[in-house]
Amino acid sequence: MQTEEIINSATLEAPRTTKVFFVEDDKDIVDIYSQALEQQGFAVESAEDGLRAIKTVKNVKPDVIILDLLMPKLNGVDVVKYIRAHADTAKIPIIILSNAFMSDLVQRAADAGANIGLLKSSCTPNKLIGVINNVLAGDDFDTKHMSLLAAPLRDKRDTANSLATQPAAEMQKSAPTLLDETEERKPGMATEMRHAFTFTEARSVTEMRALWQSVLLHDGAGAQKMAMTQIWTKLRGISASATAAGCTFIARFTSALEALLRDLNDEPNNVNYSRMLTVAEGIDFIKYLFDVTGGMNFGSPNPSTVLLIDPDIEFAFSMERAFANVNLRLVQATDSGTGQLMLDREAYDLILLETDLPDASGYNFSLQIRGTTLHSKTPIMFFGANVDADSRPRAVLCGGKEIFAKPLLVSEVVVKALMQVMRDEVEASQPS
Repeated sequence: MQTEEIINSATLEAPRTTKVFFVEDDKDIVDIYSQALEQQGFAVESAEDGLRAIKTVKNVKPDVIILDLLMPKLNGVDVVKYIRAHADTAKIPIIILSNAFMSDLVQRAADAGANIGLLKSSCTPNKLIGVINNVLAGDDFDTKHMSLLAAPLRDKRDTANSLATQPAAEMQKSAPTLLDETEERKPGMATEMRHAFTFTEARSVTEMRALWQSVLLHDGAGAQKMAMTQIWTKLRGISASATAAGCTFIARFTSALEALLRDLNDEPNNVNYSRMLTVAEGIDFIKYLFDVTGGMNFGSPNPSTVLLIDPDIEFAFSMERAFANVNLRLVQATDSGTGQLMLDREAYDLILLETDLPDASGYNFSLQIRGTTLHSKTPIMFFGANVDADSRPRAVLCGGKEIFAKPLLVSEVVVKALMQVMRDEVEASQPS
C-alpha cells in the first residue's frame, strides 16, 4: 500500500516548468519575448546587464540562457566564459540573440561555448521558442530559415579573385513576392502586434526626424551625443517591435540603421556631413517602407548579390560579414579584368566599385559596364581615397548612384546598399 501511494504521488507531481534566463539591457525586448514565452508555459527571469547575470545565474538555475552581446558592465562574451568555467552552469545551453554587425564578438562568443546565434532583426518570438525547444531536445538545427551569427567564417584567402562557383542560370532568384503569406492570415498575438506597430510608426518616425534636426542644430558635442543616443534608443525599440510583430523586412533595415547610429555615437570622430545625411535618409526610408509595405514582408527570400570590385582583401572580408547579417551576399573581384568575367557570368543587384583599380580607372570601367546588356541598369556605387568636389558629378556622369570617401565606415555602406536594394525589391513587387 505504501509503495502504491509513492507511485501515485510521483504520477500526480506536476512537471517542472522550463526556466528561461533572459540577459538583455533593453526592457522592451525582454517584455516582448517574455510575454510570448510565458504564454507557451515557460518561466522567465531576466538580468539587465552582464554583471548581474553572472551574480544571479546560479540562484536562477535556468534550463536555457538567452544572451545579448553588447550590455553594460560586462559583455556577453565574458558572460559565456564565466558560465562555461563553472561546473554547476557549464552545461546550460546558451542562445545568443543580438544585433547585426558584431561578427567579432559573435565569433568570440561561439569560441567561448555559445550554442547558437540569432539575429534580432530576423528572429520572432515563435522562432526563438522553436530554437529553445530544439536546444533543450538536443536536436540538430535546420539553419536554412534562420540567420546565424555564429556561422563558420570563411578563410580570407578564399576571397581573392573568386569567381562564382555556380553558373548564372543556377543563381537566378525567385521572383520578388510577398513573403510569409500563410503567417499573414493567421490570427493571434503576432497579427495584433503588427497592427499596433504599423499604427504607431508615424509618431516614432516623426520623433526621430525632430531629434535628428536637433543634432544638426546643436553645436555642442554633449548635446549632439544626447540627441543621437535618444534616436538610437528609439530605433532599437522600433527594430525590436518590428521583429516581434513579424515585420522582418522593416526590421532588416532598422537594425542596419541602428548599427550606424551606434558607430557614430560610440566614436564622435566618425561623424561627418555625409554620414549625418545618410542617417537622415535612413529615417525617411523607414517612413517609405511603411508607406509602401504597410508592415508586410516583400522581396525574394534569397539574398541579393553585391559585387565588390576592390583589391583590398581585408576590407572585403569585413564587408562580407556585415552584409551577410542583412541578407546580402557579397562577392569580390580585385581588378577590372576579374570583375568583367564575373559580370559576364552572373547578374548582380548592386556593384560597389573602387575608383582607382590596379588595371583601370573605376570611372572608365563603369562606362564599360553600362554598355553591357546584363548590367546596363544595375546600380553602381563608387568609393575612393581622392574624393573631391568634382568626384560626385563625375560619378553621376559615369552611371553611379553614390560615391564614398575612404576610409569607409562599413555600417554606412551597408545602410546605403540596403536602401538601394530594398527599394528595388519593393518596386519589383508592385504591379506594373
